[in-house]
Amino acid sequence: MQIMMLGFKMNCMRQVAKNTILFGMLLLLPLPLHAEEEIPAVFTDEVARVVDGNVLLLKSGIQVRLIGVRSPSPYDRNWNERLKRDLALQKGGLGESAEAVKEFAKYLVEGKTVRIETDPAQIALKHRDREERLFAYVWFTAPVFPEAPDWLVIDPKVSGTEFRYDALLNACLIRAGFAAMDKTWPFSFGSKFSALESEARENGRGLWEREEDNFSEEEEAQKN
Repeated sequence: MQIMMLGFKMNCMRQVAKNTILFGMLLLLPLPLHAEEEIPAVFTDEVARVVDGNVLLLKSGIQVRLIGVRSPSPYDRNWNERLKRDLALQKGGLGESAEAVKEFAKYLVEGKTVRIETDPAQIALKHRDREERLFAYVWFTAPVFPEAPDWLVIDPKVSGTEFRYDALLNACLIRAGFAAMDKTWPFSFGSKFSALESEARENGRGLWEREEDNFSEEEEAQKN
């Protein structure tokens, strides 16, 4: 009996030792980059995939929610109906607009290295939305055009290195009319984004396209 008890105690001790070693090894493993405390205020990463007009997936695995941007979704009809109602849009369904903003964002940043920047104004939110995606501005190197297009929003203070990250994706989407300004949470560029949205509205771009604009285009096509 004593021999059996001694064997049982030895097995228990060996199991405790094994568990202790495994626990120690786990402590030595590096935390993933998307752990909240590991993410710096500014960093660079590659955009692996544009999920939709609001969300990007980075190569590191971080999901970024664009600060101040509210765009149609290719996946959520209820979201689109609410967006249409809140903005009093004249457009019909927003399915085409959702695909358009996604393709536009893909053209600008998918597969490219960008600069990710959080906003100190959102520190109370811990820079996260309800789904734990990182709220951020996304700066990218603007394509070279003979003339700057209407949607381009750049920082003139940034000068010409190869990766100068001078264009702000969040602002470009709003100015092009692919997205509206999201006023749900505070952010530093609120007045700037509001002015860009007003410009898009006044010019009938994207979401703000008016029915009379469609009629005038059709009439022009018939004349030609």
